[in-house]
Amino acid sequence: MKFILDQKEKFQVEERYAAFGFSAGGHLVSELGTDNEGYKVYGLPKPQMLGLCYPLVAFAQEDEQMENCLNIMFEDGKREEMKDQFTPVEHLDRDYPKTFIWQTVEDEQVPFEANGHEIYRRLQKLGVPSKLKTYSMDCTVWD
Repeated sequence: MKFILDQKEKFQVEERYAAFGFSAGGHLVSELGTDNEGYKVYGLPKPQMLGLCYPLVAFAQEDEQMENCLNIMFEDGKREEMKDQFTPVEHLDRDYPKTFIWQTVEDEQVPFEANGHEIYRRLQKLGVPSKLKTYSMDCTVWD
């Protein structure tokens, strides 16, 4: 993003932007607003909005799938330190961009209570404008 914004005339883009991500991409986009890995740290303008679809923002799930994920993401010996550093819900502040979150409540891959609901709850507590939209797995997307 910094590369693109540094060459905004060449790429014909504005500094105003929104970012959206799904699942692991939701994790990356949520990091963009954090106080330790976000836009301020990298000298970027604040996003106008973040859109998080079933975002993995906490590593609370204790099962084989999460163990495999953590082993891929973090190097041996630094796992706990890095896990904290890259847990977005632990690094929110009042400057977090306004956020739209959506997730199915029955999501088995990214548990709703520990992720979509948890980041929404914490953003609300901080007074950050945010909206949470939940869906049931049996909802019809295409009419």
